Amino acid sequence: MSLEAKEARRRRSSSLVYKEPPESLEQLSDQSALPNLNAEWVNAKGAWAIHVVLILLGKVLFDIIPGMTQEISWTLVNLSYMAGSYLMFHYVRGVPFDFNAGAFDNLNMWEQIDNGDQYTPAKKFLLTVPIVLFLVSTHFTHYDLTYFIINCLATLAVVIPKLPSLRQQSDTVLLFRPTSIRCPCSCSDTVDSVSALAHSSARQLRCVYLRVFPGSRSFIMAWSQLEPTPPHVTYLTLTSFLILYALFSLMIRNRLHLSEPPLATVFGIATGPKALGWIQPYNWGFSDDVIQETTRLIVGIQCFAVGLELPDGYFGQKWRALLVLLGPVMTMGWLICAVFIKLIFRTDIATALTISACLTPTDPVLAASVLSNSQFSTRVPKRIRDLLSAESGCNDGVSFPFLFFGLSLLTKSTAGGVFKKWFLITILYQCVVGILLGIALGFAFNWLYKFSHSREMMGRASYLAFYLLLAIFSIGLASTIGVDDFLVAFCAGRGFSHGGNAPTEDTRLPVIIDLMLNSAFFIFFGAMIPWDSFNNLDAITPWRLLGVLALVLAFRRIPIVFSLYKLKFLPSVRTATEAMFVGHFGPMGVGALFLAIEARAQLETDTSLPLPHPPSDLDPDRQRTVTMIWPIVCFVVLGSTLFHGMSTLVISLGGHFSRHKGERAPLMGGEREGLHGMVFDEGEDAATSENDGRDEDEAESGYRSFINSRT
Repeated sequence: MSLEAKEARRRRSSSLVYKEPPESLEQLSDQSALPNLNAEWVNAKGAWAIHVVLILLGKVLFDIIPGMTQEISWTLVNLSYMAGSYLMFHYVRGVPFDFNAGAFDNLNMWEQIDNGDQYTPAKKFLLTVPIVLFLVSTHFTHYDLTYFIINCLATLAVVIPKLPSLRQQSDTVLLFRPTSIRCPCSCSDTVDSVSALAHSSARQLRCVYLRVFPGSRSFIMAWSQLEPTPPHVTYLTLTSFLILYALFSLMIRNRLHLSEPPLATVFGIATGPKALGWIQPYNWGFSDDVIQETTRLIVGIQCFAVGLELPDGYFGQKWRALLVLLGPVMTMGWLICAVFIKLIFRTDIATALTISACLTPTDPVLAASVLSNSQFSTRVPKRIRDLLSAESGCNDGVSFPFLFFGLSLLTKSTAGGVFKKWFLITILYQCVVGILLGIALGFAFNWLYKFSHSREMMGRASYLAFYLLLAIFSIGLASTIGVDDFLVAFCAGRGFSHGGNAPTEDTRLPVIIDLMLNSAFFIFFGAMIPWDSFNNLDAITPWRLLGVLALVLAFRRIPIVFSLYKLKFLPSVRTATEAMFVGHFGPMGVGALFLAIEARAQLETDTSLPLPHPPSDLDPDRQRTVTMIWPIVCFVVLGSTLFHGMSTLVISLGGHFSRHKGERAPLMGGEREGLHGMVFDEGEDAATSENDGRDEDEAESGYRSFINSRT
């Protein structure tokens, strides 16, 4: 091997992080030239027994530690085995021996075992051991929820990399690496390269399979109707998650205290291009313009639902507290995030302000998933829930002035141009006219609805349709005339429910929205996360992204909200715990993604219509903003979705275990008392808590009775 080739090769096991180069025909030949001593030992005598011996030895060692309980001992045994298994079989790559000309430098041990074949006896055993150990650990920890979650996550971390769909060499089925494959059947198609298989039609894929495995012709011909195209597989995968979640929704929400967005995002990542590869949005049309319109609809519908659900007369009573959150809190959060982005990513002021504006609003989708329709929400005072809901419904629309201020600095060279575009167009036309238009739409459609309903012209089945259609109509009208979509939708919801009698309040629209629209989008978000852009794209690196995420989560809202509470500017917030909760609960989600695409559209075309894909011939300042805004916003949204979505579980666990054992509920899901440190109004909060729980319980009991009567 030449010196250049040796230099180009990755160092062996001493280097654990690498970017995998494509394997050549020479490397494949080297792999089969000599036996692989690094992986053959798993089939030797006694190799399987050593796993059992190590597990038992670990159990004995942990048991001799003073004060060790059986629950902790079995958990530590499970974690130790999982960590060692992951390190040995999946983390370290290459071989410790200098032979086979470095042919295995790009493979971990799992990929080397049995020449990469799946479902061999050794691999079945290695896959079975962690699963059995997890079941044993769960049994001896008496099915405690905390230990179950810890052991389950550790087991998944070891089992998932062993699945066939995650094989690094998924394309080695074509052992001879053909450059051109002629279809052997009558279609006469040609696939020019292995990489083209991802974009081939189902017919071409079947033909390639025939070419590589000619003995399987009868099998393929028997199943010639199979067409696993990307959209078809996506339909199957997406609905599988939604069906499973629907079947266990009460347990997940009220027992585990989890919401849909983080679970859907993790599912999207697991089934996306970087893992199983079942959902690949970008391969079948998810371009910037599609993402923009999808996020516009989801956020707009959620803003409409928030406006509809707020109590009648809420703004007249709580406008001061809401104005503080939409004014000083949003402004300080915008400036603080801009400072972090400028310092960490070394951007100019205008770029930092533009990116920061996308992270300023509180996302109504994530807020609704936690603040409504769950047992956890009843443990938070209603005035805090209403305040955060009202803020999340308003501030997506209020964030437009922050966004267009940064964009005006990037696109306009004079102070007069900045003033005209920002104040006259953004403030007066988009926001003020949007508010007036939304209120007028809401009142008008409320009158039309009641007019039709009072004369029995509309059936009950039309309630939900009218609900959704009005929300979408408001968004469409606002987008057409160029005003603030989200302010129009929110104000239309408020106007539609005026008088304290929302005509469709019993349709449970938010529950359906959470399950169908929001969960589906977060699955797509997990699948379309730009992982490749998180490393060495301009000034973006993983450590800088993690740093800005941690700083944004810690300082974007909590310091300013706590300071305003101490200064008595937030009368609805009565304790320091409530102030910390209000400051903490500012999730960034779908609204931030919409604003990022909106910013890119303005920089690419000077309109709200983005190009399908970012161009590369813009002015340098614009080009750098277009390049950096999407990866940064996506990473922060990913972190916020997981952090804020899982925080309800952490808060519930902390409150559960902070009590003395005799004062705890038997299960965490049985905790119904208010969160410690929060003040509850005896009348409104007690009634709301009881009604929320009873309404849901009565609805479930009625549904079960209906099912039993039918069966």
